Amino acid sequence: ISKQDILPKQVQINTLKSDGEFLWISTDEGFYRFQPKTKQIKSLNTQDGLTLSVDKFIILQDYLVATFPNSFYLMPKNEALFKDFKTSKVWMESVKINDKDTVVNTNYNLPYNFNNLRFDFNSNGFQSNKHVGYKYRIKPIDTTWRDVPLNTHFVVFNSLSSGKYTFELQGQNIGSKDIQFASPITFTINKPFWETYWFYALVLLVVAGLIWLYFRWRLRQKEAQRIAEIDKILIDKKITNLKLENLRSQMNPHFIFNALNSIQDYIISNEKELASSYLVKFSRLIRMYLDYSQQNEITLEEELNALKLYLELEKVRFEDELTYSLNVDEKLNVRQIKVPSLFIQPYVENALKHGLLHKSGERLLKIEAKATNENTLVITVEDNGIGRQQSEALKRSDKPHKPFATKANEERVRLYKNKLKRNINIEIIDLYNSNQQPTGTKVVITMPIQ
Repeated sequence: ISKQDILPKQVQINTLKSDGEFLWISTDEGFYRFQPKTKQIKSLNTQDGLTLSVDKFIILQDYLVATFPNSFYLMPKNEALFKDFKTSKVWMESVKINDKDTVVNTNYNLPYNFNNLRFDFNSNGFQSNKHVGYKYRIKPIDTTWRDVPLNTHFVVFNSLSSGKYTFELQGQNIGSKDIQFASPITFTINKPFWETYWFYALVLLVVAGLIWLYFRWRLRQKEAQRIAEIDKILIDKKITNLKLENLRSQMNPHFIFNALNSIQDYIISNEKELASSYLVKFSRLIRMYLDYSQQNEITLEEELNALKLYLELEKVRFEDELTYSLNVDEKLNVRQIKVPSLFIQPYVENALKHGLLHKSGERLLKIEAKATNENTLVITVEDNGIGRQQSEALKRSDKPHKPFATKANEERVRLYKNKLKRNINIEIIDLYNSNQQPTGTKVVITMPIQ
């Protein structure tokens, strides 16, 4: 037999003696008699009229003698010594939720954040409350009863998880087998919205929607990429065709005939060195045209070198009556800057063919390349020819047409602007003197440096 089988665990034993039939126990809470055979225990304490705390005692045949420093107390050993108190009704005094009093009910439905509860209880008997022991359990957390400390009349539950709970309470007089139960209290703490089934369903729908949108976006991206690749192929093909048109213009029969005719004149005149030099330049120019026509862009240096060769050959056709200059800004890195291949030559050809060819007197052609800022390249082609108006008048007898290479260049500019996002601008300016007489034409080509 252990102490827990006889007395409440909070009771401290002072003296324990046996008379053969009963076990007599003195404690700081009173006097107890225990029957080992029946395991029955009876108590004698202040609520029974015991005014002094018994420490030491003597067992006689019919009496118990409690000894004190200056006195003793004689108690009969019969049943009259012990009174059997019934446990009074146990009831719930108050319920606090998040430290706020509320009406005592048997059922509560609470939000997820109202999860701190306190239950206060009492017994309405006449015996001292310190002789009533309480036990509680909260289902489904507890499977066994828990003791409430003596003289404590409340229990607290903090930070309860969501779920359904039942709080049960029982009370028992220390000297009685009678147990009283308070009315159970059921309370439900609802789940936060992010733990509810509808929220899970919503999240699944959102995730599914995002996945669907992602795959749809990816399909659109792939489709857009496919279209962009097709567009690029078409643009490259278009640019290639335009370059071929440009090349065909630059290598037109008149230019080739004039070049070969010049070589023939040198040969007939027995000017072999001049014929050889002209032939070398002509072959180099043809090779440049063929090489550069296969590229979308070439360096500014390559463009200007081809232009120099072209002008040297054309100067012979003009019988040295052509004066030209080609000025390049020293700030320009001509070996790094990229320009559309064979882009400037058609405007130089127009200046020669339609502006300077029909002009009498001094024929001047000025070509200039400069940077207006770090990101912009400006190329100007200026002649002192007869002007566009008079040139058009001379061509009226022929079938009207726009120079083939210039038209191809305009189409290339449109493609660069709209498809390749490279802003190239062409401005043609008619020049006049103070008497409003045409004095030539100026072409200004502006493009970003790259």
